Amino acid sequence: MSGIPSEAIYQVVVNGDGQYSIWPFEKAKPEARGCAAVQGPRDACVEFIRKTCFDMHPRPVSSLIEGATSKVRS
Repeated sequence: MSGIPSEAIYQVVVNGDGQYSIWPFEKAKPEARGCAAVQGPRDACVEFIRKTCFDMHPRPVSSLIEGATSKVRS
């Protein structure tokens, strides 16, 4: 990523559907995004997301998948 200093600080943000992403700390975060309790170098933020977020689907899709899976198990 050219133009971004390697020492740049990021924060992990979460949207209303429970999806995580990283955002430059010095920029105002997008509307409707909450902050996770993690900030630091890009690699640390990406690693936090990798260890924390197991389902990359938006929350409504995850709920549909869970509902369909539970019906199959019944």
